[in-house]
Amino acid sequence: MTLSPPIAARSSGRHRAPGERRRRPPHRRWATLIAAVVIVAIALGLAVWSFLRDEDRMDTTSTRYPGTAPAEWGPQASWSSPPIHPGTRPVPIGTDRIAMLTADRQLVLVEAADGRVTWRAPLPEGDVLAPPTATRIDGRQVIAAHVGSRLLWWSLTDGSRESVELPAGAVFSALGEVPLVALGPQRVLPVASKRSTPVTVPDGTTALAAHADGQVTLAGPNGWLHVGPDGSTRSSGPWENRSRTAPTVVGYTGGFILLVRPGDPATVEVHADRTTDVRYVFSAPIVLATGGRITWSPSPSGTWGILGRALVDLRDGRVEDLGAWSTRTVTADRAYGHIDGQTVVVGPGIPRGVVAPGEAVPAALTDAGALVRGPSTAATADAGADPRRPDDVVYLLPARRSAS
Repeated sequence: MTLSPPIAARSSGRHRAPGERRRRPPHRRWATLIAAVVIVAIALGLAVWSFLRDEDRMDTTSTRYPGTAPAEWGPQASWSSPPIHPGTRPVPIGTDRIAMLTADRQLVLVEAADGRVTWRAPLPEGDVLAPPTATRIDGRQVIAAHVGSRLLWWSLTDGSRESVELPAGAVFSALGEVPLVALGPQRVLPVASKRSTPVTVPDGTTALAAHADGQVTLAGPNGWLHVGPDGSTRSSGPWENRSRTAPTVVGYTGGFILLVRPGDPATVEVHADRTTDVRYVFSAPIVLATGGRITWSPSPSGTWGILGRALVDLRDGRVEDLGAWSTRTVTADRAYGHIDGQTVVVGPGIPRGVVAPGEAVPAALTDAGALVRGPSTAATADAGADPRRPDDVVYLLPARRSAS
């Protein structure tokens, strides 16, 4: 009789050698890979969430402006700043960023739309002799300030800092394309770069502004002068609109020189400062304040300003007398002042209007809204607010929504 072999003997399957590991089916390997990918994705998501949660921002806690908000903005603040440094104000950078110096001496660059802090940098020791302002050095946009015995500037890109030493009594201005520092009666420093050198000011002239190539514009009663960074005269000439009375140089902004000639009435003259010459643009009669004191308050836009009691539109060649006006603040498109005890708003494209009693006035304007100063809403003094200052904190108030 023929015997059937054992079942094990009939099997044609492969036997594993001792110690050989069993292979996983393909579907199990794919399941393991997918699980690993999911775990990594969750970990990355948690890291991003943690970063966003801890991201450096202004206080975005929903809060109402602690006062009467301006008619066109608020009252619900998008964000608020910590207390700001005495004697300083928020500085618009373009229309979407703001630079501020806080009371604890931190310079911060903030996105206006959401209060996100792009960077912050500690201010070194020393008195703030000229508050932060926007300008250009070495062809880059920077924020500059005169602190102690140094002119400091920070890159808008990353907040990196550079500086130059200044003598005691130096005076900083940023009316031109680059900063100009008066070192004494006859010497100025056009800070086109960190390697700039001083320039001598000729007798009878005043240094008004510096240009990106180091050229300095000077002016006096008889005419104008362009001096190169090496001190040589590049170009000069008399004022085009000559008269028997010598003018007074009263201001410079946005590439325009403003003169006032005495008379009845007095006349304001505007001249354009160009690369190789200075040209007459327009003139108009103005009413000088009692005592003949002349003050020029330019707009940050560089296209207009308030001269005494007159609105001077440099682009359109228009001068408007404002009456018994005294200036309070000038923003990009409007100015606030006082007439007969009332707060009044004016601007080149803004109809004159009266501000309601107690209504706050913007310190600066951005695309995201108005920057309005006011008291801190903190209930305790240890929040950092100075109880002696009613405008210690900056609030970003968005424009009111118009009815549809």
